[in-house]
Amino acid sequence: MIFIIPDTDEKTAQGDLKEMVIHTLPFGIGALAAILERDGIRVTVVNDGITAVTASLITQLAATEDGRPVFGLTSLTLQAHRAKELRTMIMEAVPDAVVIVGGIHATALPQEFIEAGFDYVFYGEADSVITGLVKRLSEGRDAGDIPGLIRKDGSGAVHKNPPAALIELKDVPPFPYHLFEKEIGHYDLGAVLSSRGCPYQCIFCSQRSITGLRYRTRPVEHVLDELSIVVERFGADFVTFFDDNFVVDSRRMKELCDGIVEKGYPGRVRFMCQMRGDAANPDTLSILKKAGFGAVSFGIETGSERIAVIIRKGETVEQNARAVRLAHEMGLQTLGTFIIGFPTETAEDRKQTISLAMSLPLDVLRINIAIPYPGTPFYDMVKDRINVSEGWRNFNVVSPIVTGPFRKLPLPYLPEGVTEDELRCIMLWNNIMFWLRPKGLMAFFFRKSTFVTRRPEKWYSNPAYIKGIFNMGLTTLSNLLWVAYTVFKNVFPVGKKR
Repeated sequence: MIFIIPDTDEKTAQGDLKEMVIHTLPFGIGALAAILERDGIRVTVVNDGITAVTASLITQLAATEDGRPVFGLTSLTLQAHRAKELRTMIMEAVPDAVVIVGGIHATALPQEFIEAGFDYVFYGEADSVITGLVKRLSEGRDAGDIPGLIRKDGSGAVHKNPPAALIELKDVPPFPYHLFEKEIGHYDLGAVLSSRGCPYQCIFCSQRSITGLRYRTRPVEHVLDELSIVVERFGADFVTFFDDNFVVDSRRMKELCDGIVEKGYPGRVRFMCQMRGDAANPDTLSILKKAGFGAVSFGIETGSERIAVIIRKGETVEQNARAVRLAHEMGLQTLGTFIIGFPTETAEDRKQTISLAMSLPLDVLRINIAIPYPGTPFYDMVKDRINVSEGWRNFNVVSPIVTGPFRKLPLPYLPEGVTEDELRCIMLWNNIMFWLRPKGLMAFFFRKSTFVTRRPEKWYSNPAYIKGIFNMGLTTLSNLLWVAYTVFKNVFPVGKKR
């Protein structure tokens, strides 16, 4: 089985941070690969963003397969365009190959990939059926009745099978870190996933299209075994838990933290996790701190209680603000993310959000513009009003921040009563002002690991990293000049009667 992770357009995806941001481990593909290896099937994983996929490489990969070559592609929204390009490339290089696509975007909009000519689209989680699917396809047998598949038959009719059952996470083998070891300079191997899913209903989260609202946990002993791998084998001293919400089950969180303490990791390893504000209390934060968690991330999103209800946060603005202040008082580093541009949002709502963001004792702040990703209730609410660039390239939460004013793509959605320039100015000005504070600059240049970047050893002698810093500086300056020009233009409109 050959898995390919499609690249994204670097000029719109990560902008000038591309040289400074390393890849997150693909936990979904990793779990499928672990299951296949356990069942005796050899697996290759290629990240198109690290090793550019070419026709020659595809031919080489296919030649190593024992039976009919089976290619599996994953697709987030920003990868959809490249996934279709890769499908064409594969079929031209290896006409007898089978090409499957899965992931969040494929689950949300499968017809898009059926029309692009993929043999199969898989929606939802494939863990419970992946081995049977690959065996049948590699042996040239029909796989049309496998749960979770969508396909087009010879007459052009589209068939959608019932969804595959969700696997119990105790039955998933350990994450196959060895498959990514050869690209250790590109991946952050200090990463662990201890659960899947989140029981909350935020309208902007697309992960629910895969996991639903069910929250599932991996056995604590399995998680501790993986921690031993990343710490002892790969020497990680900064480990991020990539759970959507690390503190859904406080008893299970404590059991895991106790295990970390027993292994002697506090003091040797710093940990980070994401949690909700309504779960933060002195007892919980004390448990995390004792286990070596030096940083917690909060998805605060809004400073407006009215908007918090509309986006179904299920927690109040005050709960989030109190959580950040408490974590700060207890000596934990804090990250907060905010989003502006939600449906029905007014200038007063945005003012409340920015005021809260700039007043909290945050070590890291990111203010994003709302993106209605396919597969979210947000998308369903506004799909008749969205603006989609070719290949979904403007559906990128990071692009408006890290690209200069001459590379901007149109925003996919604007609430009534605000212009695109106004929304961009608010977002850019406040992000830049936060990071240009002395504390922000010190964190960026002198802290080895932050929530945003991993600074390599001897970064000052790394030409690619220095280039990234230089380009990012130019981008920041050009964005500041654009904000100033835009504000001046609106305050003193040229050629208009006043």
